Amino acid sequence: MLCVVGLSACAHSDEMVTAHTVAVPSSLNNEFQGNAQILPIREQWLLASESQGLQIIGAATHHVLSEGRFELLDRRFYKGHHLAVSYDIENNQPVFIRISDADKVSVSPLSSPNFQIDGLCLQNSHDGELYLWLLDGDGRAEQWWIQTDADQTIRSLPVRQLSVPPETSQCAVDDERESLLLVEEGLGIWAYPAHPEDDFKRQLLAATQPWGGSLEKPMDVDRLSNGFAVLDDAHSGARLVTFHWRNGVPVRAAEQALKDSDEVSTLSLGTVSQEFVNAWVYDEGLGQVQALKLRWSEPLKRVVPLPQVVADIETEPMPGFGDVADDPAIWVNPTRADQSLILGTNKKGGLASYDLQGRQRQFLPLGHLNNVDVRSVDWTYGGDSIDVAAATNRSDNSISVLAINRSSGKLEHISSIATPLPEIYGFCLYHSPVDGGLYAFANDKSGLYVQYRIDLESANEARPLRQFKLASQPEGCVADDKTQRLFVGEEAVGVWWVGAEPHSEAVPRQVKAVGGSLTADVEGLALYHAQEETLLVISSQGSDSYLVLEAQAPWRERGHFRIGINAQRGIDGSSETDGLAVTSQPLGPDFPTGVLVVQDGRNVMPQQPQNFKLVSWQQVESRLSASHEGGAP
Repeated sequence: MLCVVGLSACAHSDEMVTAHTVAVPSSLNNEFQGNAQILPIREQWLLASESQGLQIIGAATHHVLSEGRFELLDRRFYKGHHLAVSYDIENNQPVFIRISDADKVSVSPLSSPNFQIDGLCLQNSHDGELYLWLLDGDGRAEQWWIQTDADQTIRSLPVRQLSVPPETSQCAVDDERESLLLVEEGLGIWAYPAHPEDDFKRQLLAATQPWGGSLEKPMDVDRLSNGFAVLDDAHSGARLVTFHWRNGVPVRAAEQALKDSDEVSTLSLGTVSQEFVNAWVYDEGLGQVQALKLRWSEPLKRVVPLPQVVADIETEPMPGFGDVADDPAIWVNPTRADQSLILGTNKKGGLASYDLQGRQRQFLPLGHLNNVDVRSVDWTYGGDSIDVAAATNRSDNSISVLAINRSSGKLEHISSIATPLPEIYGFCLYHSPVDGGLYAFANDKSGLYVQYRIDLESANEARPLRQFKLASQPEGCVADDKTQRLFVGEEAVGVWWVGAEPHSEAVPRQVKAVGGSLTADVEGLALYHAQEETLLVISSQGSDSYLVLEAQAPWRERGHFRIGINAQRGIDGSSETDGLAVTSQPLGPDFPTGVLVVQDGRNVMPQQPQNFKLVSWQQVESRLSASHEGGAP
């Protein structure tokens, strides 16, 4: 068996589609099958053969790169190099071929997966990372992160798995749409999310005739600019069917019959110019490659990626899978800042505390805790100096109040405040500069907010001081103790503020509406208190990103970023964030200007239960500075 990647170009033609047979080099005049793809590097072929190994062959060149048995090919241009990947059958491992020029070609095997590889394809992500997809033919697609070093070393790390239709072995990745395209022979072409932090979902792009579509027997798929092409082995003869994207929906564009075809198997596309695309189709029955030239002028709709930061530390995962972790808070140790703690709610069990290396220090099984907040109050409890944490408890719709020992950091549950809320949800604390009181705000899914005053003597019998209501479901909130403002998030609508003092007018005023850089759901809110300004940090859950605004009118936008992969430390990015917390207090050498802590809704690389990610604020500052200098709105 032989796979071919062509390195030559077809002659230009003004016809809509032309087709001709490409001669196979005489030195490889044996039966072959597999992928065919163009790499624009001189007049050469890259071949993967079961009998003759990996080779590069041209008019005046013939290099054996690796002996053995190989099949499958895909390629990308990445960091100044042409990279191709093939499959070493004998060792069951992917093999990378790095091509700098005709005289500099290196072959790097990766580790073997714990399954037989039946298909593979490469992906260039928006965040500049390279991924490899491996299919096992039994319903599994595994995504690997690939790193290429200056010394030509190629490293890999499994990121996550997707469940896909059985017997799926042909794939391609639409890099611009970040979609994994798969062929299910009896049904059609599927698109799966390709970014490792995307939500799992799939879309049927083109179906076969029994299921309402026009395809008959799809064999392979490859990407086009703003579209894709399908190799369809129809009863009347093989054909190439093209689709373009219109408002997020694939629309059939054209089809072209393949002349003298017998048993087509693989398709590969390569852009020649802004108007033409080369299509290479391998015919297993005839043992030859046909090259078609397509007129394709659909413009490439490039996506400008958001700036990225990376997590410096991640906490140990929660003890169970599912939607478990929700909201973090930061307790700053008053005497040893590097001994500060991250508190994190477990919606199915209680409250955990972690040190700044992400190790769990304590777990309190208090019930279904949702949101948590902390204030430094320096109260005395049981003879010890304490700070206070509190959280909404959905087990009994109460507020759980905890003491934090200021010396040891040990947490202790001290009281519960009953509330009238039938579905208690979000929560935050407020330490008044007016009367020195500690106040709690709890909300309900209906949009109702209730404000309480907390003290150690009457916490169990605390009574509501006032109420106000948003029009729809809220969750996150944060109080600015300096300006006496309470910021609240209405998940599908945006961010509002109201006065935080118990006698303030409770009329919500809008800060930022959903739209543009803010995508529903609006989730976690936190305040970063710098020396000269205060910034509001928002979890824009629908776009897996974080928005930073100035925390005063006119609420100018200061930055918008995502949390991506930390390649050096092997920490995945963050997505579908519920709660977040931030502090400007220096927390030791790793966090000299503070830390941002976010809940990670999809903890991958490897796939584990949810956890929390810690990002040095220095990284965020650099992104905000770049946005500010670039004139961000």
